Amino acid sequence: MKHCKTYDVVSKIIKMQTLFPTHPHYALKATIIVPVKNEEVNLYGMLDALRLQVDAAGNEICNDLYEVLLLANNCTDHSFPLAAAYKLMHPGFNLQVAEIRLDKEQAHIGTVRRLLMDEAYQRFQLLGRPEELLYPQMEIQG
Repeated sequence: MKHCKTYDVVSKIIKMQTLFPTHPHYALKATIIVPVKNEEVNLYGMLDALRLQVDAAGNEICNDLYEVLLLANNCTDHSFPLAAAYKLMHPGFNLQVAEIRLDKEQAHIGTVRRLLMDEAYQRFQLLGRPEELLYPQMEIQG
């Protein structure tokens, strides 16, 4: 049973529909975009690496400070169900997953990256801080 939607990229951008309906956490500082196509072999390791990040002192990074937007694009393997299962297994991890089917002429990495960056920008807009996507507030340690 397939659970995916076909999106017209142009109308999606114009209407600003969202692939990820959950509201971002108010403390959000970074969005990691992950375009996925047939990555079931590497998916768990990559998600574990993102979930288990530590700072320079070895302290866990608070999950509220970052989110991961994963978009499975035209996958023919089990990438999307594995990502959805990972999200359920780790509810404290700020992972958002979606799946799309794009027409052949639109189904390339540039389109998927643009969709993900549009989503990231839209989420920072919801927080009233769209400029932080482009000019993040960096803490400089010296």
